Amino acid sequence: EISVRDWSSDVCSSDLAVWFADSDQLLLMGHHLAVDGVSLRIMVEDLADIWDGHRPAAVRTSLRRFARAVSEQSQSRLAELSHWIDVLAPGAELVPGAAIQGTIGSARRHTVELSTEDTKAVLGGDVTETLLTALHTAVTRWRGHEADLLVDVERHGRQGIAPELDLSRTVGWFTSVEPVRLPDLRRAPDGGIGYGMLRYLNPQTAPILAAAAPAQMLFNYFGRWDTSGSDSVAVPPDPELSLTHLLQLDVICADRLTATWTWSDGALTESDVDALSAAWLDALRQNRWPLAPLQEGLYFHATYSDDELDVYTAQATIDFDHRIDADRLSAAIATLLGRNPSLRAGFTTDDHGRPVQFIAADPEIPLAVGGIDDAAADRTRRFDLADPPLFRVRLIQ
Repeated sequence: EISVRDWSSDVCSSDLAVWFADSDQLLLMGHHLAVDGVSLRIMVEDLADIWDGHRPAAVRTSLRRFARAVSEQSQSRLAELSHWIDVLAPGAELVPGAAIQGTIGSARRHTVELSTEDTKAVLGGDVTETLLTALHTAVTRWRGHEADLLVDVERHGRQGIAPELDLSRTVGWFTSVEPVRLPDLRRAPDGGIGYGMLRYLNPQTAPILAAAAPAQMLFNYFGRWDTSGSDSVAVPPDPELSLTHLLQLDVICADRLTATWTWSDGALTESDVDALSAAWLDALRQNRWPLAPLQEGLYFHATYSDDELDVYTAQATIDFDHRIDADRLSAAIATLLGRNPSLRAGFTTDDHGRPVQFIAADPEIPLAVGGIDDAAADRTRRFDLADPPLFRVRLIQ
């Protein structure tokens, strides 16, 4: 049932959907226990389809079926316990010995933004991994020495736990939180989805994991949101609720990355958080991020031997029925590079020998004019992975 009101009217707590006739706006309200952020997107898409007279896309996996699978897997993931014990081992605290105190109402907040151009570069890879890597770099700089950092990472919880389960169209609350020990981000089986199962649903493993000291920091990347088509109204939480972490970092992306740091005075001061946030932004602007697992494999094979043909160098030929203007082609390539930061990516190793990628700001336009023999030589000439862009264009007139 939809209530009809004027925009200036009060909304009752019992109203789930309110149509404001004077402004042609629909207000939907839901408790966070019932829906998560992804669910809101699904509901908006379904409403748009219904409004246009179309049937919404089918729900492929019900919430009940998923819950049953989670319960079953909580008993079959015992092999993962040793991983989580290692992750939660002492020695990775943000502030050793500090107690978590304060309430939502007493919490301090500091918001910072990344420029639009720097945001585009960050979005070129695994965003969560990039942001967490920058966080570890910032904490290392703030501490003055490198050490592990234990962080609770909040995720959408919809990653596949079985091939037959598809939650892309399921409405519900799937949010998961699992600890990550930085800088090691990739050891967790199945992206860490099994931690909550062992921590809360398995009577054998739950007390073992509960005995470990919790992370002092929480990280949440909400993803990319298009805020141009609708307005969202968030009801603030109860100010008397206790803070769950010493420091919380929430990141969201519209046109640019916006990060909100939340803490309570005590173990951390305003100057501490200012220094951490500034170092985090600086690390993001340095444009050096870890590679995705498949990229690491490609990088290994491409750099294994400089004496052999790089099997990942491919060549395509396009024939035109008219003459191509070299200057216009060069301008088109420049536009392509400007619009797609991933095409400006280069690859090298950091101070610890780990492969990283970076985005060149203004690389040379990779266009040359030559003949058929030059094109044949291009096929066998290796790319310098640290000198982007990693493609070249040969114009044969």
